[in-house]
Parts: sequence; structure tokens; C-alpha cells
Amino acid sequence: MLTYSLGNVASAHETPWLAVNNFYWMGIFQEDIEKISKGFTFRSSGEELEKARELLSRHNVKNRPKLKVQLENFLENKKKIDIGALAYRHFEYLSDYIINKIQGGDSIKI
Repeated sequence: MLTYSLGNVASAHETPWLAVNNFYWMGIFQEDIEKISKGFTFRSSGEELEKARELLSRHNVKNRPKLKVQLENFLENKKKIDIGALAYRHFEYLSDYIINKIQGGDSIKI
């Protein structure tokens, strides 16, 4: 996600041509996990937690308070959920969830 918005460190010299100007994260936020289903949560791996810590240390993340909060919540909860959990009840639930995210502005500009 951040690679598309900010570019990859390894290809920093090409970033102006690779980065996307307006990129929004509409995924499942940490606070959404409890609302969806506890049966679909997974413990985050050490590598995922380390990557989140590394992302928090970047200056371009520090300037994005909503993203920073999500990463901090992720590190605190150490949980993740599969997007398929949204379709567990019925497929329309997944569609409704995405539509509500778009219409409600419940997204984070990356």
C-alpha cells in the first residue's frame, strides 16, 4: 500500500514516476475487527509487527495521523483479519461494507 503512494526505498530515484498521487486505504481498520467477527482473527507475525514498527519510524508516516493511529493500534492488538471474513455472513455484507466505506469517507489518505 505505501509502496504505491510513497514509492519503494530501493527505487527512490524513480519515485516521481511510480508513486500514485491520491491513494486511499479503505481496508479493515483495527477498530472494525471486533465488529466483524472474532472467529476470523489471526495473530500477527513477528515480521509484520517489525514492518509496522519500521513504518512508524518513517517521516512520511509520522505526518499522517490517521495512518499512524492504525499502525499503533495494530502493534497494540497484534491482530489481523482476512477480508474474506466480510463475506462470511453473506456476500452482500462485503459489498455493503465497501460501499459504506466509500460513501462515509471512512478511509485514510496514504
